[in-house]
Amino acid sequence: MGDILPIIILKEGIAMKKIFALFVAATVLFLAACGGGEEGTSSELADQQLNIVAENWTFDQEEYRISSGEVSIILENESGLHGIQIQETGDAIEAGKPKTLNLEPGTYTLVCNIMCGTGHAEMKSTLIVE
Repeated sequence: MGDILPIIILKEGIAMKKIFALFVAATVLFLAACGGGEEGTSSELADQQLNIVAENWTFDQEEYRISSGEVSIILENESGLHGIQIQETGDAIEAGKPKTLNLEPGTYTLVCNIMCGTGHAEMKSTLIVE
């Protein structure tokens, strides 16, 4: 009798489709529950904000200065498509997505992390945290 059930399920195909649909739905729910948030991001901005404007192939300042502690970094692309990587911490900031970080005093190098054209390699700035 145990051999009859698998044959019926495979023959009809309906039960297999239902099992497959259930598997897909469970996988989607699992992935949705696991994703969505990144450490260091927040819908609320920190008291201290650093606004950086990027254009081809430069940031609006060669050097930025902020106080140590929590800061929300906001990147705006004026021309081209750019992102920021803080080399010393590995943190990445996307345009239009503020990222809140807790930075210790020191000097940090900001580079564009999206290949933006011929001047990409020179697209750097310095962040000094006091």
